[in-house]
Amino acid sequence: MDTDEISYRLLRFDRDANRVVHFSEWSSLDAARRFFESPERVEIRRRAGVKAPEFLYLHEIEQGVLERHRYVADALPSARRSR
Repeated sequence: MDTDEISYRLLRFDRDANRVVHFSEWSSLDAARRFFESPERVEIRRRAGVKAPEFLYLHEIEQGVLERHRYVADALPSARRSR
């Protein structure tokens, strides 16, 4: 099926494997709504006995990747030893 979904991430709760969270990026919020709330998807969930999830459609404010920093004692002046 061709959708406007760009990427997704599926996570489960650490203490309840039956609870999942699905994050996805779409070309638009309207495209995501049309897909997840379509009569076809509603029927698939109903037949599978899946409880209707709560959908949250969010506008991204910011995204980034954090760098990991290593503590290097020799880089700090107070940690240098005089000879």
